[in-house]
Amino acid sequence: MLPPSFFQRLTCAALLMAVLPVAQAANGIVTDASGTYEEVRFYTPGTADIPTQTGTVLYSSDLCSGTNVCASGLQFTSQYAGTFAAYGFDAAAANSLTSQSLITARQGLGVLGQSSTGTLGTDTAVDAQEYLTFAFSSKATVIGFQLFDVNGQALASTQAVHVIVDEMDYTLPGGSLTQALTGKSFTFVGSDASYYVGAVRLATAVPENSTAALMGLGLVGLGAAARRRRAPH
Repeated sequence: MLPPSFFQRLTCAALLMAVLPVAQAANGIVTDASGTYEEVRFYTPGTADIPTQTGTVLYSSDLCSGTNVCASGLQFTSQYAGTFAAYGFDAAAANSLTSQSLITARQGLGVLGQSSTGTLGTDTAVDAQEYLTFAFSSKATVIGFQLFDVNGQALASTQAVHVIVDEMDYTLPGGSLTQALTGKSFTFVGSDASYYVGAVRLATAVPENSTAALMGLGLVGLGAAARRRRAPH
């Protein structure tokens, strides 16, 4: 069960995100055996076709320096899913920050706690009693994540990670998806296995209900027109 303060903070942040400027950045479109998707990479190093995307600081200045970017929220852009933001929550800290590691290692996004006196913690991974949420401006379809442990290795299949997608709870063995997940909010729940979110893989945009309805009506109209053309005069 997520604490009420988490939902209050996320709701306020989502409302503010709608009016903030969007930072444009390149993302990698990948075609492999699983199909075509977009990989938004948070860890370093990037590659020529999949560059690392550094988050734009939201709601505060960058409270870290050098090897990390950390703030109340970090904003990213995607060709397939539009603008989205990452928000960290640490139930044991006075203030919660989203952290992105920029060192040359397989890490990425995590959560950083800050004391009431402003002192920053040292652990930037997603741990027990911590949550990392991706909030999209419109529905997004996620077909995969890249998760790394604190040593930069892929999570073992025995390490289960829980992700809440629009209030539906899914278990990901080793952080691997067995099905595509569609929603506007994806929350990683911390566990005994500390980890970083290194990348998210997105499918093409999901049409809104109104758009899908119009498409359906259009298909019905095309079908009716075809039948009229075939009917004898």
